[in-house]
Amino acid sequence: MKWNAKQYEQQFQFVPSYGEELLGLLTVKPGSRVIDLGCGNGALTGKLAEAGYDVTGVDASPEMLALARKNHPRISFILADAASYRPDHPADAVFSNAMMHWVPKARQDTLLQNVAASLRTGGEFVFEMGGRGNNALIHGTLGDLFRERGLEYRMPFYFPSIGEYTPMLERAGMAADFSAQFRRPTPRKSEHAIVDWILMFDREPFGGLPEEEIRSIAAEAEKRLKDRLFQDGVWYLDYVRLRMKARRRPDP
Repeated sequence: MKWNAKQYEQQFQFVPSYGEELLGLLTVKPGSRVIDLGCGNGALTGKLAEAGYDVTGVDASPEMLALARKNHPRISFILADAASYRPDHPADAVFSNAMMHWVPKARQDTLLQNVAASLRTGGEFVFEMGGRGNNALIHGTLGDLFRERGLEYRMPFYFPSIGEYTPMLERAGMAADFSAQFRRPTPRKSEHAIVDWILMFDREPFGGLPEEEIRSIAAEAEKRLKDRLFQDGVWYLDYVRLRMKARRRPDP
């Protein structure tokens, strides 16, 4: 998808901000080679560099990478598909925040195999993605609205559980050291937080619809969700996160 990188930086900086907590799971030493997979605008890539890592950012969005390079000119950024990317030399760690749920389920095994191939033996894979039930109220309401219009709402994301994802890591040659799945209602003070979120992150199911109809559906979704996601003057996105750390096992 084509990103509005500037709007993302202005309105959705909470995505990398929440990801800063994830940095604490990395235990490789300063100077280690780290790949920030799905780096977006480079906000967390910059944090990794500040921590002393030799970091490379990888993302499939030219718009996001243009902003990343502008904000962090001393960091190396590579335009590549995360599911097929492999570096020339194995890294000590691969880090990924809020990217992996964008990869379709059918490509997840390939993604994890390439992550494992990107790591030295014993190297760390630290990541957070949407977990089972992430934004279930938003997606469910959009599904209702699509059906009422004779349309099909196709979920554009993959939100697994710990039990589903751990065996996938194992098949790719990695062993999970840590896993947590938790609800994280995420406050948004924007007057039209649900509309803003849909228009930024969830455009794929609307493919081919006129912009006026897209905005009409988004506005109706926000209206229907107000009694469940709007509290004390603040909107809350119904996020569920899957946070894990794994290591590459020695080859058989």
